[in-house]
Amino acid sequence: MHLTISRYLYLRLGLCLAVLWPSLLLAASYVGPVPAASDLYGKPGPYGVEQKQFPNLLRPSLDVTVYLPLGISGVRPTWFFAHGFGAIDPKVYHLLCEHLCSQGYVVVYPSYPVLETDDSRYDIIDAGFREAALRFPSRIDTQSVIFAGHSYGAGATPFLALRALRERKWGKTALGLWVMAPWYSLNVSNADLNELPAYTQAVYQLYQEDLSNDHRIGIDLFRNLPLPADQKACMFVSSDLIESYQYEASHSLCTSDHVAVDGRTAPYDALDSWAVFRLASAFSSSVFARDAQAAELLYARGTDHEISLGASSSGRAMRPVLCRTSPLPAYPQLRYNFPWSSPLNPRRAGLSREFVIPGTRLVNLSARAIAGRGMDTLVLGAVMGGSSHKNLLVRAVGESLRGFGLTQVLDDPKLRLFSGSIEQLQQDDWGSQYIPGLQSSMSETWAFPLATNSHDSAVSLLFGSGALTAHVALKDGATPAVTLVEAYDADLSSENQLLNLSVRAQVGTGEQVLIVGWVVEGPGKVRLLLRAVGDTLKSYGVSGTLADPQVEVFHDSKVIFTNDDWGTTAAETLALQNAFTTSQAFPLPVGSKDSALIMDLDAGNYTAIVTGVNRGTGVALLELYVLP
Repeated sequence: MHLTISRYLYLRLGLCLAVLWPSLLLAASYVGPVPAASDLYGKPGPYGVEQKQFPNLLRPSLDVTVYLPLGISGVRPTWFFAHGFGAIDPKVYHLLCEHLCSQGYVVVYPSYPVLETDDSRYDIIDAGFREAALRFPSRIDTQSVIFAGHSYGAGATPFLALRALRERKWGKTALGLWVMAPWYSLNVSNADLNELPAYTQAVYQLYQEDLSNDHRIGIDLFRNLPLPADQKACMFVSSDLIESYQYEASHSLCTSDHVAVDGRTAPYDALDSWAVFRLASAFSSSVFARDAQAAELLYARGTDHEISLGASSSGRAMRPVLCRTSPLPAYPQLRYNFPWSSPLNPRRAGLSREFVIPGTRLVNLSARAIAGRGMDTLVLGAVMGGSSHKNLLVRAVGESLRGFGLTQVLDDPKLRLFSGSIEQLQQDDWGSQYIPGLQSSMSETWAFPLATNSHDSAVSLLFGSGALTAHVALKDGATPAVTLVEAYDADLSSENQLLNLSVRAQVGTGEQVLIVGWVVEGPGKVRLLLRAVGDTLKSYGVSGTLADPQVEVFHDSKVIFTNDDWGTTAAETLALQNAFTTSQAFPLPVGSKDSALIMDLDAGNYTAIVTGVNRGTGVALLELYVLP
């Protein structure tokens, strides 16, 4: 298939052009609280780096840059690199190229123009590869090769590898594909992919905050590569916030030390060192030397796999790189500048199976209550089930509630997120952090917008199976006040589902009662266990509990369930106790003043209001459990 770039595509790719345009910096300063990787694959190699340039025969105005390792002779395994759209200057990727070269590999980087047809660009890149091999026959080993690329160049990588294999018999000893945040792959069918040799290895890297290229593009090619699980990986690199430093897994992650789309200089930090440089070096060792240790690091071998990254001096580890045997996109297509279904994508009709929402499920819990200190801390909990990871949007909203008529609000809430007893991150003043991905998540989940200059807190993160807890923290001198804390399922497609959502808060009267809302999505009904627990919390070390909670459940402003004092009959008690066991909820003493009920709910929005009988006040826990 032959496609010609249109003016529309050129204008859309202006984003990538801006992202990838080279900076004027000649050296990079490493930043952030997590040190650079220093193991066998992460540390720079022992060799110096020499650059050679020559004009591309098909476009003499553009150069081909060759990175040659000094201090080592003879032909060397070679990376053939296709850059992103508009990144004509090799400085855009010089840190990655120099890192690979320092470990003894040759890197070939042909520049290609913007204003060309797609077929011409592919020809120009390939011509640069061919001419480099002819000019440096004593240094470039065309039998041991990795074809690599980023963005537009990543989309071109499969075609370029297949052309070199067919026409010049390159890669007869070792062949690898290293593909980062790919744009559409042109001129490549599944039948073409079947021509790759059985010893080929491939890694596709997708970046969480990539707002340019749809993750489905890389997932499609990964799925259709006819390679075993110990020779291919689809890696999902996550953003993170560590000690107030934002690690941005954006579209341009691998182009550190350049000017990003918003005019900032992109940092050279631990995501570059650990998630890109280190793993690319390990890939080299696996492809070229059949290094078993490197392969163990990279590949899932038939099961889901996580690659640990570095940690700060405080012990806070970065979120791991996720490797999935059956990867799913984290976001809907509307997030991306270049979605999977675009007419520009020649492979759009060939996706092996649709990405669908798996059944009826909980997608949101929000709670409005008093945020205080100690036992009065407003706490939201979520439990995920499944073998994959789920993208969650978590918010603590105070200041923005004034727009809804509330006056006694916590103007500057701070989020603290825990996995078990381990604090994962803190977030404060969401607009002061990297926000494009957050804004997209808010729009996609139908969360009401927050002003970028507000003091509300919000974070989007990937979380695996298990329990996540969000605490709303008060700053020094702040008075306890009403806050809205929320958790949204920000995945349209995920094997993981929210199985339990809960909130612990101080229940007052008037504006300060506990109000909890949740959303059910899907084609059928979902069975839920709802509990409002008061005095029983004393058995778990909670003081100041609500003596006698009662709950009302609303749908479309109508009361559909009420409960005060669970298990008032023997049959009801037995049914609820069975539900406690099934959901692994802690038991409630028979005869306690806690509330509990079982509900079969259709898709829709629901609200529960927890109050104290006779206007009682105190700490209560409201829980929702998904039942079979």
